[in-house]
Amino acid sequence: CKMTSREMWSSSQRLLSDEVALSDKPPDHEGSRSRLKARAVLLVGLLLFQSCSSFILSSFEELLQKHSVIVFFLTMLVGAGGNAGNQAAVLVIRGLATGEISRRSRLIYLWSE
Repeated sequence: CKMTSREMWSSSQRLLSDEVALSDKPPDHEGSRSRLKARAVLLVGLLLFQSCSSFILSSFEELLQKHSVIVFFLTMLVGAGGNAGNQAAVLVIRGLATGEISRRSRLIYLWSE
């Protein structure tokens, strides 16, 4: 996985702007499948970035063996995977703040996420 930081930045910008654009429809009229489809590209991109981290770590294997304390900081890398799980919560909060999700439909929308 030999991408430069510029290539990673441009590919992530394409993912966010082209494939994962927010819909004009109110969220309570969208189905779970359409939301999953809209986020699939971003989630696959995150998976690829996480996979790249394993290649980077393998190149520093000798350093990690000599200085095992560095391993404790690897949890920050794993924490990046948790960011993908926060997408649903952010969308619900955004919908509540902008009024796209009404009081009546908020539990239905939260359950579908």
